[in-house]
Amino acid sequence: MNHLIIEAVAMLLSSAAFGIIFNIRGKHLVLSVIGGILSWAVYTFTAGLFSNDIPQYILAAAAISLYCEILARITKTPVPVYLVVGIIPLVPGALIFRTMLAFINADAESFIKQIMYTLTIAGGIALGVFSVSSVFRLFTEEIRRRRR
Repeated sequence: MNHLIIEAVAMLLSSAAFGIIFNIRGKHLVLSVIGGILSWAVYTFTAGLFSNDIPQYILAAAAISLYCEILARITKTPVPVYLVVGIIPLVPGALIFRTMLAFINADAESFIKQIMYTLTIAGGIALGVFSVSSVFRLFTEEIRRRRR
């Protein structure tokens, strides 16, 4: 249980730091950080449901994308303001580091294995964001069309 608290604090601080780096201020920073914690929470609490972690990344990315789409409509702010910060906890930084280390050390077998896994995670994150964003766009266009 203690490790979950430590991870939650780390996600809060890392999301806040990236929000500050991206010059997000005030209520938007707070809402972005909440999104970062949400994406981490979905990823963490779906850990035992699948045989590998790719579906976790897809679900977490879809959850944060849904959160950002709804929040952007409510606050009349562009989605990326919330999405960029909210997706930071999902970025596989250590895996990217190990991939580059294998490349630098000329360990071709490890490099291929690591880069395939890294790209699969990146594709899962993109799939989660893209699918929710597409459905949201279709939904809002249909609403606009019916109002005319």
